[in-house]
Amino acid sequence: QVVWIEYVLKGILQDDTIKIAHNAPFEVEWFADYYGPEVVNHHAWECTQLQAHFLDERKGAGRDDYNANPFHSLDFLCKTYFGLAFKGLFKLDKKDMGNQDLTETLIYNGVDTYQTLRLWHYQNKLLKQRGLYDVYKKSVWRQPTVALMQLLGMPVDQNRVKEFQNKLSLELQQIDTDIKGLDVVKKFIQDKGSFNPAGEDAITLFRDYLKRKEIQVQDGKQLRWSVDKNVLDKIDHPLAKLIIKHRNVTKMKSTYVDELELGHGKYIYPDGSIHCNFNTTFTTTGRTSSSSPNMQ
Repeated sequence: QVVWIEYVLKGILQDDTIKIAHNAPFEVEWFADYYGPEVVNHHAWECTQLQAHFLDERKGAGRDDYNANPFHSLDFLCKTYFGLAFKGLFKLDKKDMGNQDLTETLIYNGVDTYQTLRLWHYQNKLLKQRGLYDVYKKSVWRQPTVALMQLLGMPVDQNRVKEFQNKLSLELQQIDTDIKGLDVVKKFIQDKGSFNPAGEDAITLFRDYLKRKEIQVQDGKQLRWSVDKNVLDKIDHPLAKLIIKHRNVTKMKSTYVDELELGHGKYIYPDGSIHCNFNTTFTTTGRTSSSSPNMQ
């Protein structure tokens, strides 16, 4: 019976039956991973979340297409248009659906599907009334494409990752040696035991040992001590330049190299590839963008 259901579902995905989802790229990528990319029919998907974007372009702070936009969530839209946010009525852990009560889950899925279909019809009417339906229809075709791009990913050469890790580690070691070779840093280490160019030690050294008043900056109505780059850029001392260089190389290594190390980096998947999020609605100009990481 399960095999038959899967067979029927695969046929529906491949044919011209309209598939409606709230966040279609998520569903397309999941199905493409499960069945294979050949199940994706680019012109047979509709997306209520994309509809919502054209009706209300607010994004919410720090959001992209794949981090929940409070103004485009299904619950928010159903409450706005139909007066009821239904998800809170169900006692389900949405992050662990496989271990939830089956009866409760099936009822929830039924309500979720009904509300999505209802929302699609309602927002279609609004799009047509506001002259936005045609631009929505052109944009929705991009979503299966970006889902397949995400699924495909970009392989990362781990030999090159190791090469750059070693290169930048050696560069950091040399910068550390140059910093510790400065007389004022030697005096600081003699007094304090160690020196951390990335911590509060830098403030203490510039303030108490070098007596540099430039690191005292106005912050609103208060004065504070700072060794930010814009402050260090104004200080004519080799330590300032070395600390900036140390920070730049550390940032380069930790963000753009270490995060691509297989088994350790947050941007590298078990298959050895980067699978970023491609966003179709996030930029002001309407171009495609990417995040987690920004591969473009």
